Amino acid sequence: MEEYNRLAERARGDSMLAAKDVAQRYNTDILYLVWLKTKQVPSGQSDICKIHVRIEGEGYDSAGRDLGAGLEKTWMRSRNDCEDAVVDAEKEAANNVGRVLTAWHGSTSGCPDCTSGRRGGVLERRFDETLINLRLDGVTEYEWAEIFGKVVNTIPGVVEAKQYGSNIVDNNPQASYVSWRVRISTNSDTFRLQSLIIKTIERIVASGGEITLNDTRYRYSAAEVDMLKGIKFIRTASLEVTFVIDHQRATLCNNCKLHSINKRGVLSQIYIILWSQISS
Repeated sequence: MEEYNRLAERARGDSMLAAKDVAQRYNTDILYLVWLKTKQVPSGQSDICKIHVRIEGEGYDSAGRDLGAGLEKTWMRSRNDCEDAVVDAEKEAANNVGRVLTAWHGSTSGCPDCTSGRRGGVLERRFDETLINLRLDGVTEYEWAEIFGKVVNTIPGVVEAKQYGSNIVDNNPQASYVSWRVRISTNSDTFRLQSLIIKTIERIVASGGEITLNDTRYRYSAAEVDMLKGIKFIRTASLEVTFVIDHQRATLCNNCKLHSINKRGVLSQIYIILWSQISS
């Protein structure tokens, strides 16, 4: 419960980072944060419980990208019993989230007031499994980004790799990074991309800087090979791959091999977190 409360507090302050943390922890593709607040208000009748309901929601993929699925709604609910009113509010909140994610409006069977949505919800319109976030931490010189980007663009299955963010600080690896958005083919996935990057770097290092891919020869200088020796794999989520530069390893290590960890199968699921606050 203590961990749950910490997560709820963090999500309120920075929902994107909290979503990434939970997505990596539970290996999920989509995470939707929901805040539900209910408050009892005077009803004017002693046998009626009236509550004010407010719901807010935000959706992110596992790379922390906003899905454009914001939700905000308020309404009133009256029942003879306050617990029944809260249960009804929670059911209505769940239906609202379902409509946002899937454009579902209820089954038409046995429900004359329900209609099926013709357009897909945010999962169909915004979730893109072929767009991967690739990040290299510890980049204190731009040459690192150029070399790593050169490798990424030669990986089989990579349609395009565009650099979209960086923070390069001299002598401060902890604060430095470069990130790319990589478009992969539909027959590839994040874990295959991770594996191929590792294997390609190993082949470049083992060959002394020459590698042939798809009948095209690529050459890397001795200095570039030394830099590649320092690139290590950290983690992979469903839509994000992270590497880091070990500067000592790059200058001192010979015949190094990158070791892949956390090789897990892709688990496609949606994780929905609901925080409910009830006050009187």
